[in-house]
Amino acid sequence: MRRSEEEFKQVVNIEGSANMTMHDADYLPSIEVTDPIVPVSSQPKVHKLEEGNVPPYRAIFLIANAALGAGLLNFPEAYKKAGGLQTAITIQLVLLCFIIGAFLIIARACNRYQAPTYQELILGILGPKFFWPLQIIIAIYFFGTAITYMIIIGDQLSPFFQFVTGESGKWYTNKKVLYTIFSLLFLLPLCLPRRLKLLSYTSFFGGIGAFFITFIIIYKHFYGGYSNHGPDEYTEVKSDWKSCLGVVPVICFGFQCHVSSVAVYAELKNRSTKRFFICACFAMLVCVLTYSLCGAFGFMTFGRKTKADILQNYDDDDTLVNVARLAVVFILLSSFAIITFCARTVIDDIVVKIRKYNEHDQIRTERRRRVIETLLWFAFSLLLALVVPDIGAAISMIGGLAAFFIFVFPGFCLLKTINLDKIRLTKKDWALVVVAIMYIAVGIFIFGETTTLAIQTDLKPRTIL
Repeated sequence: MRRSEEEFKQVVNIEGSANMTMHDADYLPSIEVTDPIVPVSSQPKVHKLEEGNVPPYRAIFLIANAALGAGLLNFPEAYKKAGGLQTAITIQLVLLCFIIGAFLIIARACNRYQAPTYQELILGILGPKFFWPLQIIIAIYFFGTAITYMIIIGDQLSPFFQFVTGESGKWYTNKKVLYTIFSLLFLLPLCLPRRLKLLSYTSFFGGIGAFFITFIIIYKHFYGGYSNHGPDEYTEVKSDWKSCLGVVPVICFGFQCHVSSVAVYAELKNRSTKRFFICACFAMLVCVLTYSLCGAFGFMTFGRKTKADILQNYDDDDTLVNVARLAVVFILLSSFAIITFCARTVIDDIVVKIRKYNEHDQIRTERRRRVIETLLWFAFSLLLALVVPDIGAAISMIGGLAAFFIFVFPGFCLLKTINLDKIRLTKKDWALVVVAIMYIAVGIFIFGETTTLAIQTDLKPRTIL
């Protein structure tokens, strides 16, 4: 419904124009009227971000590193679930169109609202009524991701130390002991800094590590002596629609770096919509190349025997594979620290809201809050990692949540940018409405379906026949 003439005067608020009519206002293109969809009192606040200091090439690896890690190792099994390369790659390409499109929506919104974090961006556009649902979803997602990363660290360090020491079954080769010690010595210090600048350096080497792991998987397919199976082992596997849907959370989890990308935008040097979107596209290119090659050659090597962590398929005494395991751990140094940074901003928002801190209190207690929040987050992640069986179980549960960040919230943001109060919508407006509804519908479907399947799969072994 269009605003009344009196309401319009209040919104435009031009001195000396109290007698302006609606007709007159149509000829003022230089006046920027606030979003007609949102009431004036709840218009999003536009922040003024500090000048960024992270160059584009490091920003690319910061964004990519937030996605690389668990997804890289789980893609071969996802290809197996899909029934083979053709089906898996088709699903991946379709979802990739939405994933890249979401970055364009986020890039435009970031440039407009200058929000330093993903949750502030979404809350600024959609309003404070989304505060608790958004914070809870982000916290749960990153908590599950942190647990997954710790499991992977243990899965890689255990065979590596068995290879180095030549012994197994000792306390110092136990994966839970190893990831606890490693996390305290290396992960925790990287999680404490206030800004992402330090992580931009380690992320570059993490990206190199991802390409190295992919190279090892390709090399071992041709020269490793692992591909001596019969033709039925690695040809197209029969799969039903439920198994194909099981691929979706892996892809969503593997490419979900949208939340952390907003924090990267806030620290990007000479930031702009175009520059940020180009960085995001190159980050996706890094992910697509490593995921696709790793998934394809890992699946072709082991076929139906492909495990949730592809490196567990290889011999524990394989030298190159053990170097690859060490590379995975190095990648996760940056990945874990980046998701902890994003999770900490969510926790801090909740603490500030509950404690009702004013701006002075926020500045005064910032360091203390940051340290305490990081330590508590770290401790709970370590404890929960002890009870999760493997990364496949973790990814299937949290992969559906990634759909909210890739599809649902960007869809709502796109819908909010369309002036639905106009008397007649243009073809472009209708096209954007359709695209926004598609994003929201696809995201809700993916979340509901994959979460249901994950729960059914998790409960299946407990069923008494």
